[in-house]
Amino acid sequence: MLAAGKLRHRIEIHELVSVQNETTGNLEPTWPLYRDAWADVRPVAAREFIAAGAEHAKVVVTVRIRKIDGVQTSMRIRHGERLYNIEGVLPDPASGNEYLTLPCSEVMSDE
Repeated sequence: MLAAGKLRHRIEIHELVSVQNETTGNLEPTWPLYRDAWADVRPVAAREFIAAGAEHAKVVVTVRIRKIDGVQTSMRIRHGERLYNIEGVLPDPASGNEYLTLPCSEVMSDE
């Protein structure tokens, strides 16, 4: 059971959408809001960081939210002034229907 008290951070989940520029006709990426949610945002501990190995070294936080259908690794999370790419979408191990754990890496610039 995911206690409501643990979900103390407000986040926004944004999805990547290509929109055609009316002037140039080019497709341009935009990041509209998909959903907002209460979350538990935690930095990855040093031992988890080392255990993850080099290929997962970019994961800097884990975000736990109540299950939201449609969350994908092509999406981003905004938490305050920080932006994170979602690196994985992991359902809870008991039922798969209660919560999602999202390992995330920080976006260094607003790409």
